[in-house]
Amino acid sequence: MNYFYPDAYQKSIYTINYDKLKENGIKCLLFDLDNTCVPYIDRTPTKKLKNLFDKLSEQGFKVIIFSNSPKERLSPFKKELKVDCCAKAGKPRKKNFIKILDLYKYDLSEVAIIGDQLVTDIYGGNKVGITTVLVNPMSNIDMPFKILEEFYDKDYYDNHKYVWITTSTAKKKYEIFSIYVETKDFSYMNVNFASDKDYLEHITKLKEKSMYDTGVEVNSDDEVLILQTCSTHKDYSNYQRKYLLIILRRV
Repeated sequence: MNYFYPDAYQKSIYTINYDKLKENGIKCLLFDLDNTCVPYIDRTPTKKLKNLFDKLSEQGFKVIIFSNSPKERLSPFKKELKVDCCAKAGKPRKKNFIKILDLYKYDLSEVAIIGDQLVTDIYGGNKVGITTVLVNPMSNIDMPFKILEEFYDKDYYDNHKYVWITTSTAKKKYEIFSIYVETKDFSYMNVNFASDKDYLEHITKLKEKSMYDTGVEVNSDDEVLILQTCSTHKDYSNYQRKYLLIILRRV
């Protein structure tokens, strides 16, 4: 089976034939949030989305927002749409798909996931064995590094310690040694050092800032890679500049 092939494809959540899904025995609809129901930049649901969810509930569907985004992102949608939500779903991992099935007492044949991402929504749903519906992204404003915010969770890090970078000539493996949010000290961007000692002090400082101990040792000859994205964590909401840094060494 090709896990990246959806069972159905539609232009948007508003063009899906929900009557057909109901005829096929679907009782529960798992909706991805960002770029499926609303663009990433929207912080509250639209009237059109509320009307759709109200109609689906009237049709007898159990509607659940099933998103990799944190709870803070989902809260206004849960409140205004009056639907259940699963935050930090960890798609494409099976764990929370199965948790939903167990919690709401649904069979695999009774659940469908609707989303705009092949690698999370469709791949995850197909691995579990539920119906998958792919829709076009609502906006061309994307956040490819949004998944980095999963690393606030130590359990997620424990299962995702390595990153592979593929170029035209090589495939490089990197090991994460530090994860933290920076709000004022941007010296992590320095690339020029007077000596190996200065460089080691620099990357050791980065390691010591980690929000949890990765247990990885760094050396003066390490090739370092830094992944950066804007942080949406509630603890840093009052800061104008807040960047989540995932710092890795080549292995």
